[in-house]
Amino acid sequence: MGDRLKHLKARSDQERQEMLVLFSTSNDSILTFQERQWKATNYGLLLLGGVFACSRLLLEPVVHVLLYVLACLAMALTWYVLGKLEEAITKARDTVDAAILALSPRFRDANYPNGFLSKNKRTTLLILFRFVLLSGFIIFSVLFFCTNRI
Repeated sequence: MGDRLKHLKARSDQERQEMLVLFSTSNDSILTFQERQWKATNYGLLLLGGVFACSRLLLEPVVHVLLYVLACLAMALTWYVLGKLEEAITKARDTVDAAILALSPRFRDANYPNGFLSKNKRTTLLILFRFVLLSGFIIFSVLFFCTNRI
């Protein structure tokens, strides 16, 4: 541990500036990925609404089955995209945590006494997005089967 502290103290001003840029860039990346999660969830729900609207216009039972399969694929793809975006957010947060460790102890303790975020808070948004998506899919399924005779 002592060698690591010596290494951190020996950082030049240029290295500290680089860490601050890395910190800022990673924070921006986190916000961008979270926005993309919101958009993926919203587009997934819009696609379900579009499939439902198409099912109301088309009367062929075979088409209804194909539309429901399309809705299931859209749900699965959105679920997967949300997970991949969460992985990217986790990597960016790990980078932020590393940058925080490189800050001076006095600055770090004053601004980040507990680190960046706990692991539990990191997955809260993913759970929310997936809950919203799954709720929308359940509502879609109920409406779809109640209004279409398959």
